[in-house]
Amino acid sequence: IVTVVGVIAFALSAAFLLTRAVGTRGAGQTATGNSQAAEDPTETLRAAAVARPDDYEARMAYARVLLSQDRVRALAEYDAAADLDPTQPEPITYAGWIIGLAAQGSEPGPDRDLLVTRALERLDAATALDPNYADAFVFRGILEFNVVGDAAGSVPDFQAFLALAPDDHPMRETVLDTLARAISASETSPTTGGP
Repeated sequence: IVTVVGVIAFALSAAFLLTRAVGTRGAGQTATGNSQAAEDPTETLRAAAVARPDDYEARMAYARVLLSQDRVRALAEYDAAADLDPTQPEPITYAGWIIGLAAQGSEPGPDRDLLVTRALERLDAATALDPNYADAFVFRGILEFNVVGDAAGSVPDFQAFLALAPDDHPMRETVLDTLARAISASETSPTTGGP
């Protein structure tokens, strides 16, 4: 009888202590107490950018995640970050790249020409601001080669990117291939088009 009473007392004590240690499960939580749905990182970054509109890093983090989701909103965030810290090449580089992508998707004409001009202005400003920022060179080279049709003009930018980017950069092989095509095209076509 003493053993049975001891086991029951031990079980009740353990159940009481375990309940106090674990606590109660809230609505939307699993048995471990974790949330069933992971928080959306885009929403978290948006909230941080809204809460701290004068924080360069918060605006950049939100712009980076928007780049693959909503380029119009990403452009606005990059522009806001560039206004907050005009010494940084990344926001104007990626703003120029977004505008260049819009130009690439546009029909030839005055609107496309304007987009090309605006994209090149930002990419030129980025390379002037930081001559070691590799992304600005590769984006300008791609724009010159694919949109402007200036194969010869794109070659120095691709070469600059390859000189600046680390050997394990994920775009290195693509740029090497595009550079070879640009060199070949510039050798066969002495004249290049403009925006």
